[in-house]
Amino acid sequence: MTITALYVTGRTAAVLEESPQLAKAFSVAAILYGLPGCMVALGSYAHAVKGRRWGQVLLILATLFLTVWFFLTVVLLLWSGFFVPVALLTGFAALSSISSLFRGKKT
Repeated sequence: MTITALYVTGRTAAVLEESPQLAKAFSVAAILYGLPGCMVALGSYAHAVKGRRWGQVLLILATLFLTVWFFLTVVLLLWSGFFVPVALLTGFAALSSISSLFRGKKT
């Protein structure tokens, strides 16, 4: 998704005959989608494998951020063609959070 965003940024700059702002596009994509995705992965690991309570909290907070961000930008995502990757990211984060709530104690 980030690579496609960089490609679109470069093509748009070429059409407008401006210099591409690839660093800015990469930073925004990494902060809005990469960081919460990494937080979901880290929280899932810490909660499921290590049994840490803070992992579940991190997982739920990152999922809430992704879900709210998804619904705030759903029209833009449909228009830009990024709907499916972001929907999958948000959906898998939600499934991870839900499954962590039902996780039983280790015996």
